Amino acid sequence: MSNQILRTLPGEEHANIVAYSTRVTLAQNFVICRPGQPIEHVYFLESGLVSLLATGRDGRAVETALVGPEGLVGSSVVLGPPQANGGAVVRLAGDALRAPIAPFLESCERSPALRSLVNRHLGLVLSQAEQNAFCHALHSIEQRFCRWVLQVSDNSGSNVLEITQELCAQALGVQRTSVSMIAHSLQLAGSIRTRRGKIEILDRSSLQNAACECYEELKQRHAAYLKAA
Repeated sequence: MSNQILRTLPGEEHANIVAYSTRVTLAQNFVICRPGQPIEHVYFLESGLVSLLATGRDGRAVETALVGPEGLVGSSVVLGPPQANGGAVVRLAGDALRAPIAPFLESCERSPALRSLVNRHLGLVLSQAEQNAFCHALHSIEQRFCRWVLQVSDNSGSNVLEITQELCAQALGVQRTSVSMIAHSLQLAGSIRTRRGKIEILDRSSLQNAACECYEELKQRHAAYLKAA
């Protein structure tokens, strides 16, 4: 895979960002930033998946958005002080270009194309956060679990997800025992198969039927973003 934003930029602007960036590998569970900490880099994801989190004072967190190779992590620096409002943690390992924020912000000032793409991605992140707030408030854990597994599958392009039930529980802001019970039920129904550190989708249609309406809504918004880009 490659990053959608960089792929869309004119060649010279793309090359300029690559020149001051460092290619890094992001391991699963790597914490990119924590709430209240300064943002020192932005990450143009080339593969993998990062979860943006709203975190409480007691350490509990819930996912507000997913970022994959269509966007970048840390894009909020274009809005003001480079300080993280929420956390960001790697859900699926992958590669990224890590750019220091000073030259990145200079690039945004000089390039209307980059500025437009970053703003459009910020809109996608905000749209996800709004839909996820609705989802967390009104839909059951089972519906949310099915929606999330399908989202991760779509973003990774695979039906075999290198992800634990513990990570699912963290993303959804629920107890691991709740996720285990739901996963067991879905496995008995033939929708998924769980193995150590993996979740495999066996029957996507049944999983979609069990998911809430938010899955299709988020999927359509993501597709519209990619089309516009």
